[in-house]
Amino acid sequence: MAASGTVTVQGNVMNLPTGAVSFGPLASTTAAAVVSEQTISLSSGNNTITLPANLTTLVLVGPNGANPQPNPSYGGVLTLKGVNGDTGVVFSSKWPLVLQWDAGTSPSTIVVNASVSCTINTWSM
Repeated sequence: MAASGTVTVQGNVMNLPTGAVSFGPLASTTAAAVVSEQTISLSSGNNTITLPANLTTLVLVGPNGANPQPNPSYGGVLTLKGVNGDTGVVFSSKWPLVLQWDAGTSPSTIVVNASVSCTINTWSM
């Protein structure tokens, strides 16, 4: 039997003049989950990360991400890229970044540029 999985995202903004606003929960499920957890050492510059085949969800946790509270020690900048030549998009060094793909459409690699060497964690489903 194949592994299955669900990723749920929801949020709540409180103390607004009108009260609180919530969204979600939004759930993504898969009947063919790929499970992979990695701790990856990034050098300064572009780092190519090989992803598990057929994943639908990838969670990137920067070097300042720790549960239950972030541990702000990394002062560099992290940039997610599709390939080395991309400009990319900056992402948080302390809050998780969740990327999702339809079945069969995930890339085989991503590139993370680190302005300063560090360690990140990934979780795949």
